[in-house]
Amino acid sequence: MNPSKVYSLLFLTSLFVLNSTTAREDFFAKISGEPKISLETSAWFRISLPFSLLNHPSQVALAGGKPQNLEQAFNPDFIDNLKIKFYISFSNNFNKKVFRSNNYQEANFYEYYGSEVEFSTIKIQRSVQYVNFLFPTSIAERNDYGRNNLEPVGYAVEFFIDGAPLEMSNSIYFGRYREEETLAKFKQMAMDNCAKNKGILTPAHYIFPNLVPPGSHFKNANVEK
Repeated sequence: MNPSKVYSLLFLTSLFVLNSTTAREDFFAKISGEPKISLETSAWFRISLPFSLLNHPSQVALAGGKPQNLEQAFNPDFIDNLKIKFYISFSNNFNKKVFRSNNYQEANFYEYYGSEVEFSTIKIQRSVQYVNFLFPTSIAERNDYGRNNLEPVGYAVEFFIDGAPLEMSNSIYFGRYREEETLAKFKQMAMDNCAKNKGILTPAHYIFPNLVPPGSHFKNANVEK
């Protein structure tokens, strides 16, 4: 068989495996806890999202078999083209104080932020890994989110491999709410409204190149978006 056709077949098989198994929660990857927010410098809060990589799509596609030629070859210790989208929301306490006498609902004061990173490759580690984002302390102070500690209203996370979304548990947090419909509405609000705050939540490696998971490389690592 033509090597390029073999490669295409493996790629299509991998996509089929992704599409058929991504409905299984936490099969390829899982979120390993809540985001950790800490004061990185006087200018930045660091938001660290813990996650674990569990299965390699190409390895699953081969069902325990081995690549038959160079076109099929892959390193089972590395996953390529992993994208992570992260959304987070804070309540604008400054506006809340200014308009305390008005009949605004709590949700009217929510501010939404979004960012994403994409790995050209990332090594599968046995230990928990972290992807890091930065949030400016000046914005936090302006909106009275907190000076030394930020408490998000909620957050949402999406993982993709080769463009295929992964189904993950604990991917949405919204205060005391647990109903799937409410969580989905919060996530949609974050996705719809984060554009007005574009560029505020920043991939950490844009500012601090050392904040990169071990054994990984970001696409466009030196290009600001």
